Amino acid sequence: KQKKSAEFLRDLGLKEPDVTTEVLQSIIPRYEQWVEEVPKTVHERYLRKILKALKSDSPSRALLVSRLKETSFLKAANPKLRSTSLRSPKELYFPTKELTTYFKSCDTALFLDEPASIVGDLKAIELLKELGVEDKPRRIQVTTVNDWQNKEALLSGKRYTYSEYCEFGIQGLDE
Repeated sequence: KQKKSAEFLRDLGLKEPDVTTEVLQSIIPRYEQWVEEVPKTVHERYLRKILKALKSDSPSRALLVSRLKETSFLKAANPKLRSTSLRSPKELYFPTKELTTYFKSCDTALFLDEPASIVGDLKAIELLKELGVEDKPRRIQVTTVNDWQNKEALLSGKRYTYSEYCEFGIQGLDE
């Protein structure tokens, strides 16, 4: 019955939406609106579709990447606090031995907590890196007690119109 219905719709000139369109129009909005936990089987099905869409050469791929970078759709674990939640890719690290050792006493580090059967192959890892999941500690902007003194020292009385001063650290280094 489904085959006949699908054939009928194709005969009318209608096409199945591509997977990228489906992710943009159906899956991402669900993650943006969900407040309770997403059922595991549903989440894994959606994650497979998201990765399939990222592998495509759809004209909407750039939009897809942009939206996914800001969407909390990946399961994250914080081993120190023993908590899990959905987070955006830019907040996560791959759970490598080196990173878990480096962040062992850090309560702000979040690790990707998805099944290796879905995200463990090299292509999936490459796609997740494109979205912002890191395989090395992130450089983060920090504020120090003497920011203004350092800024003044850099300018040292010269007339500059652009005078932004920022200091950076490495996440987890001081924890």
